[in-house]
Amino acid sequence: MKSTIRMTGALTALALAAAGTAVATTTGASAAGAGRTIIAGHLVSPLTAAITTTGTAYVSQNFAGSLVKIRPGHSPQTIFQAPKGVEVGAASVREGVVTFSVTGKKRQAVLQRDKAGHVTTVANVGAYEKRKNPDSGVTYGFRDIKKACASKFPKGFPVKYKGIVDSHPYATDSGFGSLWVADAAGNDILRIENGHITDSILLPPVPIKISAKAAKANHVPACAVGLTYWFEPVPTDVEAAHGELYVSALTGGPEDNSLGKKSRVYTISPVNAEPELLAKGFAGAVGLAVTPGGDVYVSQLFGGVISKLRNGSSVPHTWRSAVQPAAVEFVKGKVYATTNVLAKTPAGRLVRFGG
Repeated sequence: MKSTIRMTGALTALALAAAGTAVATTTGASAAGAGRTIIAGHLVSPLTAAITTTGTAYVSQNFAGSLVKIRPGHSPQTIFQAPKGVEVGAASVREGVVTFSVTGKKRQAVLQRDKAGHVTTVANVGAYEKRKNPDSGVTYGFRDIKKACASKFPKGFPVKYKGIVDSHPYATDSGFGSLWVADAAGNDILRIENGHITDSILLPPVPIKISAKAAKANHVPACAVGLTYWFEPVPTDVEAAHGELYVSALTGGPEDNSLGKKSRVYTISPVNAEPELLAKGFAGAVGLAVTPGGDVYVSQLFGGVISKLRNGSSVPHTWRSAVQPAAVEFVKGKVYATTNVLAKTPAGRLVRFGG
């Protein structure tokens, strides 16, 4: 329940030991349990991935600051390495062009690597956030708290505040003539056209009534029990499919049992740009994939499962168990996922389900 508990902070804290610079290696595909195959192992914080129709994978090793290419039957190849201390993520691919992001203290940007290996900057997301700060008018925290109660909170607790300037481009996808970026710290989905950010779609704050259990676990005074805390939405993935954007999001607060499973999945029309809640009740929804038939697979990083939403349903069902799943992709009838993404040693994996 701190303004700093976003995707950046939450995952960095859990993955400090994984922030090495080791390059992923693999000994070839092997069995990884019933119905799943290891495509690559020894990955470092593989939080996002993109798979082509030929099976070539592009995986970000976020906290190692690298992007690797994994061709079927080949060892991973580093195709981009950021300077030390700069995170790489937001991998997606379209017609041989790989889109990804860099997030550091001085720069937060979306880049692309073309078929020839040339890397160019598409948009400076951090500069846009600093200039526009789209959620500057949104009130987070306890909107209706009395001053007497607010004074009882620990120093530095974000009791009530407006959206701050912060950017962390975490996921990308292309569709409907635009490039879409999920800015996990900006709390919005950005539209990029011809190298310019032309629109920002804010996700709605997440209202959660504070229980006595949640108050005790998060150092909230008893006077706030029963009040509603409006959490920042943290978009973690975006996919363009079936005329809509599908977006997974964290609550921007604790993802432990003190608040329960509060992550959500939204759909957004690129025409009216209004987010609509598709499903909730996920424990750390950080990746999703949409099938041609309209089913949606959602990874639950802190729930240890990949869930499935059947087309037309808002009720998630457990599809497969997985250790710390993050990226999820659906290609040619197969589900790909990264797992063990917060391992203390380079033990992340890219796996394929269904053979």
